[in-house]
Amino acid sequence: MRSPSTKSSIVFFGTPSFAAATLRAVLDDGYRVVAVGTQPDRASGRGGHATATPVKQLAVELGLPVVQPARGRDLPALLASHPADVGVLFAFGAIIPPAVLRMYPHGIVNIHPSLLPKYRGPSPVASAMLAGDTATGVTLILLDESVDHGPVLAQRQVAIEPDETADCLHDRLAEAGTVLLLEVLPQWLAGQIKPVAQDHVAATFTTPLERSLGLVDWRQPAEIIARRFRALYPWPGSYSHTAGLRLKFIALRVADAARPLAPGQVAVAGRQVFVGTGRGTIQLQSIQLEGKRTAPAFEVINGHPQLAAANLSSS
Repeated sequence: MRSPSTKSSIVFFGTPSFAAATLRAVLDDGYRVVAVGTQPDRASGRGGHATATPVKQLAVELGLPVVQPARGRDLPALLASHPADVGVLFAFGAIIPPAVLRMYPHGIVNIHPSLLPKYRGPSPVASAMLAGDTATGVTLILLDESVDHGPVLAQRQVAIEPDETADCLHDRLAEAGTVLLLEVLPQWLAGQIKPVAQDHVAATFTTPLERSLGLVDWRQPAEIIARRFRALYPWPGSYSHTAGLRLKFIALRVADAARPLAPGQVAVAGRQVFVGTGRGTIQLQSIQLEGKRTAPAFEVINGHPQLAAANLSSS
């Protein structure tokens, strides 16, 4: 492996906080980041003030050149004065134009949080969990003109823990992807890895997560409801309606033993709150009413006694 002072030059593409962690790791490993591509500043918060992406914030802090294309076709011109050996992309948030794919001698290496060709597209982590998979993983591909379609440089499997939520799994996959990148990138740059084409016939495709996915169908088995809760946490989350109230579930589990309840029927036993399902029972642990703070389920029931014998809606 080269010494840090002679490592290759990189253009890094990324936007969210986990991509910023990867950018820092690449720098800490001694690579020269000559430019950082990220999404434009967006209005956020009650005041609607423009906020820089986490990747931009880190790049500015470290004095790295930043490019923020308003449109994908602007990217080639913005990067023309920043030649590099290779690009690294992790959750950039926009399609890379073909002209940019051809700018770097070693292409653009993309970190993807699934074992491609399974779960291409925008929601690979949630999709693996919704399917009931016990393992997923990360893949390094050489970016091409189609989404998550390029040849594979390396993969690493990651177990899905029984009780973890999608945000925790996503963080572990991001860390695993960064570690794999730092292991594989020197080999790729040295010509020691031959990319392997994906089996495109076996590809599966995910779709964007929508808020409506979070509505709990209490007619489903308790295990499915709990799995969907974990897969959709924190967004869009899991929720239900009753008595004019919207309940968002922050923590729940399959009850070990409880008296039979009809689907959606709420029952309180001591300080425990249960809901019936199509098979089995869910114990609600933490709830957030719309516009209110998160609280233990029993406290919410105490403050809204009508919930103690309510029937939660599946529509």
